[in-house]
Amino acid sequence: MVRVARLPVTSNRNPYQRLLYAHLADFGVELVGHGALTPEWLESHRDDVDVLHVHWRLDRLVEDDEPLGAPREWTPDAAAEAAGRLGQQLSHAHELGYAIAWTVHEIGRLGGVEPTLHHLAAVELGRHSHIVMTHDLVSSARVLDLQLAPPERVRTIPLGHYGDAHGPGEELRREDLGIDDDATVFLAFGHQRPDKALDVLLDAFGQLARRDVVLIIAGDQQADGDHRSPDVGPDPDDDRIVRWGHVPDARVAPLHRLADATVIARGYEWTPSSLVLSLSHSCPVIAADLASVNEHGGPGLFLFHPGDAADLAATMERVADDPTERRIRGAAGQAFVRGSTWEDTARTTADAFADGIAAAHATATTSGPDGST
Repeated sequence: MVRVARLPVTSNRNPYQRLLYAHLADFGVELVGHGALTPEWLESHRDDVDVLHVHWRLDRLVEDDEPLGAPREWTPDAAAEAAGRLGQQLSHAHELGYAIAWTVHEIGRLGGVEPTLHHLAAVELGRHSHIVMTHDLVSSARVLDLQLAPPERVRTIPLGHYGDAHGPGEELRREDLGIDDDATVFLAFGHQRPDKALDVLLDAFGQLARRDVVLIIAGDQQADGDHRSPDVGPDPDDDRIVRWGHVPDARVAPLHRLADATVIARGYEWTPSSLVLSLSHSCPVIAADLASVNEHGGPGLFLFHPGDAADLAATMERVADDPTERRIRGAAGQAFVRGSTWEDTARTTADAFADGIAAAHATATTSGPDGST
C-alpha cells in the first residue's frame, strides 16, 4: 500500500481530487489526508506517509495561515523569500525520504518576465519533485521548455470525465429561472475570478443585439478574498443575464443539461476541467483557441480568438443561430471526453507514484532528484 498526503489544503469543491483518490484506492494507494511542509509535520509523519502529492495553488504552500480566499499580492522580494523557504522545506522532505509528486494544474501562470511567486515556487517544486505530472501534452511541453524538470521525470496523465461526478441531480426547468423555451442559453460556470476573463464575456454578450439569448453566470464570485453567493436572479444592468451564486452538486448536471453551450473566456493555457465537465454532459463549449483547449475538447468546441470580445460575440451569434450544430458538437464532445476514465487516470498516477518512490530511494542522500546538494 502506498500512502499519500495531499497538499496544500483545499476547499474540496472541485471533484478532481475526490475522484482521483477514490479510484487510486483500487490500485493500492491510500490517501491519509492533508499534508504540510513544516518541520514538525514532516518529522512526525515520516513513518505514515510515502508520497507528498502537491496540487494547485502553489501560493497556499507558503501562506498556510491565510484563509482560502483570493491570492494575496506578493512583491518580487517577498515572492523570492517565500520561494526560498519553500525550497528549504522541500529539501528537508527530500532528506527525510519522502517521494515528492507534483501535478501541474495552471501552466499558463508559469514563466513570464516578472518573478511571480507561482513561478518561483514552481521552479523549486520542479527541482525537488521526483515525479511531475500534467494533464495534457501542452503542459508537459511547457514544463520542459521552462526546464522545470527533465523529460524522464515528467508524465502526461489525461483527466477522466465528469459525467458521474455530481450525480444526475434534480431536473431544472427553464421556467424555474424565467427563461423562454426558445431562448439560447449560454452558461459561464465555476468560480468567477478575475483570471476567468468574465469582463471579456460580458463585453461580448453585450454586443449581442437580440432578446432570444440568456447568459447564466453560475459560481461564487471571488475578488480580493471576497466570496459572495447571491441568490438566483437577473442582473440589474441586463435582464438577459441570470446570476447564480454557489451551485450545489445536485444542480451541476441539470444546469449543464439546461444550457445550450458553455462559454469559457479565459485566454491563457490552463487545465480546462470546466471544459471537460461541460462536454461530459453533452454541452458544447465556446472557448479561446488555445492548444490545451483543443487537446481536451476535440470536436466539442466552438473557438474564438483569445481575448477578442468581438470575435467571441460573433461566435456566440453563430452558436445561437445553429441548434443542429450545437447538438452535433455536444454529442461528439461527450464521446471524446468519455474516452478517458478515472480508472485510467488513477492507474497511470499510481505508476507515477511508484516511479517517484523508486527515485526517492535512489537519491535519499541528496537534496533534490537532480543530485544537487
